[in-house]
Amino acid sequence: MERGDAARAAELLGRALGLWQGPALVDVPTGPLLDTEILGIEEGRARALELRVEADLRLGRHADLIGELRMLVARHPLHESFHAQLMIALCRSGHNWRALEVYQQLRATLVGELGVEPSGRIQRLHQEVLNGDQGRLSDSSPEPELLLRAG
Repeated sequence: MERGDAARAAELLGRALGLWQGPALVDVPTGPLLDTEILGIEEGRARALELRVEADLRLGRHADLIGELRMLVARHPLHESFHAQLMIALCRSGHNWRALEVYQQLRATLVGELGVEPSGRIQRLHQEVLNGDQGRLSDSSPEPELLLRAG
């Protein structure tokens, strides 16, 4: 991704994620120290998944990602990056109103469960969808920025 080769990044990240089988250390008795390690492993997997989706978005696979991203959003209702990626995929597939629904669902969850508003990054993406301003930069992850319009 850093070298601008989204196709290679998508391939390598997809292969790496394909090696993953179920929850980390599911058959191992855990304690506080190992629980922390498991959390780190799970976070690393989520980050690899975010990057693979970002690479696929850069490759124009918007419509193909919608189902996967809907499942990720359902499994991780507080994960803003997955919500942003779903919003971008929906917009690039011509479903702006559905992207707005994703934002409203995320906002309701964050406010209801944590008492916080979505991050400025997600709010800017929401505003771009509302404005129909698909040429502006919108990041789906904290790393490289994505164009809301088709890549």
